[in-house]
Amino acid sequence: VAIPRRAVDVTDEEYDAVMAVNQRGAFLVAKEAARRMIQAGVRGSIINVASIQGVRQSGMHTTYGMSKAAVIQMTKIMALELMRQNVRVNALAPGYFPSEMTGDFYETERGQY
Repeated sequence: VAIPRRAVDVTDEEYDAVMAVNQRGAFLVAKEAARRMIQAGVRGSIINVASIQGVRQSGMHTTYGMSKAAVIQMTKIMALELMRQNVRVNALAPGYFPSEMTGDFYETERGQY
């Protein structure tokens, strides 16, 4: 979920909505997957979906970038914590590609490059 706004214009409700889906949701799913793998004594892999915005900056995406940076850090920490239980934790951080969320960007002059 992304709500494009400058940091000073983000409402508390918008912040909470973006973090709830992008960061909290990813954490709860990864935590439950890890718990079940450990309980079953099986090897496994957890793949989190981050974004290029988690490592690069662009205007109007403060909360989105923060939430995806949190997913990346969470992935690193969970990988460290779960390696002895043979559970790998990785994240994909895709760049820009045409989607519902980026459609308007591709219509701009900057999006043509």
